Amino acid sequence: MKLFYARTQWVALSLFLCLFSAVLSAQGPAYVNDNASGNNDGTSWTDAFTDLQSALDNTGPIEIWVAEGTYKPSVHPAGCTSCATNRDFTFLLKDGVSLYGGFAGTETLLSERDIEEYPTILSGDLGTGGGAYHVVLAAFASTTPTTRLDGFTITMGSANGSSNITVNGATIARNKGGGIFTSGGTNTLANNSLSENSARFGGGIYTESGTNALMNNSLSGNMAFDGGGGIA
Repeated sequence: MKLFYARTQWVALSLFLCLFSAVLSAQGPAYVNDNASGNNDGTSWTDAFTDLQSALDNTGPIEIWVAEGTYKPSVHPAGCTSCATNRDFTFLLKDGVSLYGGFAGTETLLSERDIEEYPTILSGDLGTGGGAYHVVLAAFASTTPTTRLDGFTITMGSANGSSNITVNGATIARNKGGGIFTSGGTNTLANNSLSENSARFGGGIYTESGTNALMNNSLSGNMAFDGGGGIA
């Protein structure tokens, strides 16, 4: 009887978590604000996730609205082979997820955000030991998955490594794409500002494969030692 009861509880909890994720996916958006003090479940600005990685981990295909502030990658990309130190930490984009920055943390409509007034910064500055090799990473086996990154300042990526990692079957070089590295997928990069990123190739953005639609992005002060300071 106890075993049956425990198993019933586990099944009920699993169903609850699935339903919770489905509700977020259906209703959206999910909210992120590093100053929020509510339930940390992403269901409102008050109860926003305080960490962008938590939002990526706990939502399905959805819009994610991110309030002003500075957010730094804190985990290795899921399924990574050969990831070693915190320099392999990155924000891994997910199929069907659209990330929007530039919010004060009160908006009810996407059109109300102000990217310049409320900058949302994705920073590769991880402190001692060097910056993240890639601040943002998209890695897919085909062009079918879709992502959107819209309204962020992306800075302090430092792709100066000498070897590779593997994510979702894609080979990701540690010396390419300090700001954004894309391999596979159909990715929309819009209204972003990339600055102070560096790499051997593609200081700001490096595209290995796939399709990128770039709209209204600003690139300045990025550096590449061999080619493509802004984009390669």
